[in-house]
Amino acid sequence: MNRKNLFLLLLLSASYVCQAQNKPGIVSNLPTGLKTNLPFEISPKGGMAMPSAGLKNASFLNNGWLGGLDISLPVIRPKKNPKSFNFNLGFDAGIDYSSFTSNGGLDFVKNNYQLSNGSLNPYFDNSSNQAKALQISIGPRISLSYKKIHLTPSLQLGYFNFRQNGYSILDTVSNAAGVQSTIPLLFAKETNTNGLLIRPKINIGFDVTRYMRIWVGSSMSMGPDINNDYHIWQPDKKTLNNSISTDELIGGRAVLQRTNTPFQLFNIELGVKMGLGITPLSKPGIKFPQSMPPLSKSAYKDNVITAADKIKKNSTTTATQKTKQANANGALSSDNAMARYNASAPEIVFPANNTKTSLINNDLRINFKGSNTDNVQYELNIWTEKNGRKKNVLQQTYPYDWDGSVKDFGNIIDKKGKDIFHAQITAIPGSKDDKIKPKNNNTDYRNVQQEGTPVFTNRGISAPVVFSISAGCFPNLTLDLDSTKCVDSGKTKVWGHVTLASVTGITVTSITITDFRENNFSGPAVPVSNLLPGTSLPPTSNSPFSFNVDKDMCGKLLFMRILITYTCVLTNESVTVPCADTITMPCCKCNYCADSMKISSQSSGISYNNSNNLAQINQSFSVTPNNITHVTAEIVYMSDSVNDPACNICDAKPESVYHFTGTNTMSWNGNTPLNASAANSATSFPSKIISWQCNNNGNVSFILNAGLPDIPKLKCCETYTRICIRYSFTDANCKKCDILVCYSLSYSTGSGTTEENGTGNTKN
Repeated sequence: MNRKNLFLLLLLSASYVCQAQNKPGIVSNLPTGLKTNLPFEISPKGGMAMPSAGLKNASFLNNGWLGGLDISLPVIRPKKNPKSFNFNLGFDAGIDYSSFTSNGGLDFVKNNYQLSNGSLNPYFDNSSNQAKALQISIGPRISLSYKKIHLTPSLQLGYFNFRQNGYSILDTVSNAAGVQSTIPLLFAKETNTNGLLIRPKINIGFDVTRYMRIWVGSSMSMGPDINNDYHIWQPDKKTLNNSISTDELIGGRAVLQRTNTPFQLFNIELGVKMGLGITPLSKPGIKFPQSMPPLSKSAYKDNVITAADKIKKNSTTTATQKTKQANANGALSSDNAMARYNASAPEIVFPANNTKTSLINNDLRINFKGSNTDNVQYELNIWTEKNGRKKNVLQQTYPYDWDGSVKDFGNIIDKKGKDIFHAQITAIPGSKDDKIKPKNNNTDYRNVQQEGTPVFTNRGISAPVVFSISAGCFPNLTLDLDSTKCVDSGKTKVWGHVTLASVTGITVTSITITDFRENNFSGPAVPVSNLLPGTSLPPTSNSPFSFNVDKDMCGKLLFMRILITYTCVLTNESVTVPCADTITMPCCKCNYCADSMKISSQSSGISYNNSNNLAQINQSFSVTPNNITHVTAEIVYMSDSVNDPACNICDAKPESVYHFTGTNTMSWNGNTPLNASAANSATSFPSKIISWQCNNNGNVSFILNAGLPDIPKLKCCETYTRICIRYSFTDANCKKCDILVCYSLSYSTGSGTTEENGTGNTKN
């Protein structure tokens, strides 16, 4: 049988196996608890092929390399029990190609021909002396598995072809008279052998993911004899391994020598197995509690039912309904109505091996990585342990967009020293709009997988962590990314600042930048310049900064994180806490604002009007070269704080706070000031947005008035205010460009001091 016919026979055998799995008669005869499953599993591999000692000696071979491809066809997979060993039955088919280096008998010649009056220098006649082997095989296998470990023995039959090129080993010697002769010391004919292959195999694998497994294994390839024909030069009167003269060597003759050696290879293989289609290589053993008190903290892993039992319990759902639901969700296999997709459990993380939690302005901040789905809510549990006893401190459920903040946590800690807490976060299947509640008092809703809900890894529960809170350390530390500007096509400039307010009782020692990423923790690192990770900012009350984003992030969220290190005066303990902020990046597809409308800030300032409790803002720009037809000013950000909580008071006119009020003017090139129009629905002040109509370019100056919070009556109180105003200019081409300027101000009863201005930007 030639190779082509044998290969066709192997393909027909595999086809019969595939068809047999789909015949109703075969499925109906399977034992109870077994099911058919036909995911193709493909496995590229490589390794070493080592001929047996006899084959090495007979064919003068060395070890060689091996490459190939295996295809697995699982036929029967019992339902997986995560607590015990599991198995599945199937067929493995493979094709292997091996190439062997060969010394071609050169060592044999050197060792066996010893001249008494000189030495030999044998050489090849430029012929190739390598050997190659092709193996194609198929056979049954059984896979034994426990958790992620798999042991797979198999026995395969098939076809092999072994080919070794013919070659000659020559040497040129001279007799006593100086006459040269070329001696064919060894001449090997080409070898080409086909035959039936028997190949037992075993490998051990480890699941890297549900769809990929790495494995290492070994096999023994056994076939019929390899016939080798050699002509070996026999010296005159002397046998090999004795010292012979040149004349005796020249007077010799070629003698035929034939060997018959079984084809035997020992193979060591390493490969990666991947499942094709949506069916995974292995399926997790999902466990569901049957009847437990809600929100129980006790271990419930001995009171579970399997996903298959859950399907039987919900047998009122018809197969047609399941199929429709699967098509709608796009990720449901026909034999598992529970798993729409896998969702990750939340994780309380260490940013750069620093503190995972902090207490900022009396609020607890937990640094955590949420689930990879927004179809979720989070349950936070915090407790203390003393003398082996557990005391619950807090149990609260938060929505899918929870940022890790716990309000007023500082009210429950020890005011004299340090408290040690334990925390754990559980992801609860839910949605953005609906809260998931237990169906009855005996249902632990954190682990019941309802139709259409995600299946969480690690049961949706994060690993518990320990954190400590020191008394007197309640700083107000914030990171704010204020604005962005397109500086080139696909590149952006970002401005921001770090605020250290209400820091009584602590000493800030360092502010270090650690991360620039897309989409919080889950996105890739973002390349930036002028402010690289590891850079330190000055630990002052207001640290402005800017940096360039060196990639196109059109419409994406930029995430920035810093670490602020401070020392508690009371306990002398050094604490490092993370602060983070995100900002939506613009689409920098053109540079109209940079190239066609040039806006630059000439001067800016802010002062306190004590008589009217107003912030008066003076701002000048140069706007060229096009005429500007419409100008707006909008208050887009504001914040305030006091130096002591006792200074907080209620505003008498809260509707005026941080709104434009009074007279707000704009003048071009020193000409007559123009009064602004309010842009609210009543077209009257106070207003967040004001505007002017015009037809000018050049130097423009603004004098604006914004209402401030009421002044505390105590002279020891001081108020800190930050206001950001976006100025928008529309030119005669109907193109609009913005510039953002932020102003900081501190004031108290009977006085007013300024803290200069912020930074601006232009954009489309």
